[in-house]
Amino acid sequence: VSEHLAAAVSGDSTLLVQGTAGTPEEAVRYGWNYAQLLAHGPSRDALVPSPLMRAMSDGMTARVEELTRIPADVQDSLITILSEKTLPIPELGQEVQAVRGFNVIATANDRDRGVNELSSALRRRFNTVVLPLPATPDAEVDIVSRRVDQTSRPGAAPPRLRRRRSGRRADPAPPTDAAASTGRSPRSVVRGSLLWTAWTTYPRSFPPW
Repeated sequence: VSEHLAAAVSGDSTLLVQGTAGTPEEAVRYGWNYAQLLAHGPSRDALVPSPLMRAMSDGMTARVEELTRIPADVQDSLITILSEKTLPIPELGQEVQAVRGFNVIATANDRDRGVNELSSALRRRFNTVVLPLPATPDAEVDIVSRRVDQTSRPGAAPPRLRRRRSGRRADPAPPTDAAASTGRSPRSVVRGSLLWTAWTTYPRSFPPW
């Protein structure tokens, strides 16, 4: 779901941080090219931006998959990004300001074992929507059958999920059962099975599917 949402909103679903128990803070903030760092010291040329930093700079939608599998101290590095819409770079005495259009979609499944609870400060910076599992096997079969029928019709184009071409935004992905127009502005959308989504920057309505 998050991949479709990111593609529909900004035409690019590839700005992804994959959460695991070993995800470092550099994956959320930024890292360094150590050859450049040793040769020339801290500089923008030596800095390696994370997907979140690139999304902030370009006004795109970033995704954080399996947020609750990321260690708690790394999770909390998101707080400044979500609340202040800035990413400080103290080594350079600079900061990256989010460009209009920057959004974050984070997903999690808190039914799994080995997850890290979100702090209350971070949880407040997300709006939460639960995408429940199908109630019965028949309901699941019905959903799959309808989706297969929609995508297998003659002339049906597959959903656009990857990087946009020629600098233009991709057309919105087809509507899904889980994504309906909400009319909400920032920090609105989805948590799916269990999926947290933060629209963190400027007022904009939900994509008109």
